[in-house]
Amino acid sequence: MSNGLGAGVFALTLLAVLAVLAGLSSVAALAVTGWHRRRGVVPNAVRYLLAALGVGIVGVGGFGVLVLVDEAFRAAWLFVALDLAPFLVAGGYLRQRQDTSMTACIAATTVAWGGPFLVGVAVAVGVLAGAQSAFALAPVESRELRVAEFAFTVGGVAVAAGTVALGDRLLPAIGTTPTAADRRDR
Repeated sequence: MSNGLGAGVFALTLLAVLAVLAGLSSVAALAVTGWHRRRGVVPNAVRYLLAALGVGIVGVGGFGVLVLVDEAFRAAWLFVALDLAPFLVAGGYLRQRQDTSMTACIAATTVAWGGPFLVGVAVAVGVLAGAQSAFALAPVESRELRVAEFAFTVGGVAVAAGTVALGDRLLPAIGTTPTAADRRDR
């Protein structure tokens, strides 16, 4: 990036891409829940598609960190705090807590991540705006006190907590292995 404005626009573009992926993840959560209630099992092909979506989510966040870390550290921290850390923490927690395949764990983390991500972004923006207005901070003071990093971290904690809570409920539905009868019913 050649200047701060370009880095900011790029960060907002990547955040919009993540918001679209979060919307897809939320729709997938509804679809998985309906599929599990109707048929009792989620097909392996759907698990692999959801795992691929999860890899895309982590890839977009990782790309944002790699590109923005030297030019706009706060924007890079946004992607670490709201995307990478919550996704990896929730995935690791779900993997340790329940005995399922890695694919099912990634798929469950993917479908559980969307809604909490959107809420976490709103929390981060609210904390940032609220702290700056409540304490009447000038931009220089806000930068010195690292208000943005604090706000993004609070939003990331909200994303991680929501993803773990939803993932605990969705992993049993996604982790159920299809039987031979389920495969014939396609």
